Amino acid sequence: SHPSFDLDMEKDLLEAFLYYAKSEDLVVSIALTESDDYPSEGLIEEITEEFISLKLIKSNGFEDGFAYVKMEDICFMFVDSLEEQSLKLLYNDLNK
Repeated sequence: SHPSFDLDMEKDLLEAFLYYAKSEDLVVSIALTESDDYPSEGLIEEITEEFISLKLIKSNGFEDGFAYVKMEDICFMFVDSLEEQSLKLLYNDLNK
């Protein structure tokens, strides 16, 4: 079964997904342009009104620093898709 997702009417859809991903400790991919071939992938550390702090994860599962993304600059985002699930498995295995 799919996880439940409660949309808080005080938040917009993007913000609600960000909080959901953070609360469930899910890997996200965030792109800043429509043609972004290499989106930032990682775990959400902090969410403010203007910025997201993202713990970056490389394709091999190792941490790769942090990125600070301005909310208004997000073009698209994936949460817990096959790519993100693979990264999460690698990351978890390396950080037991």
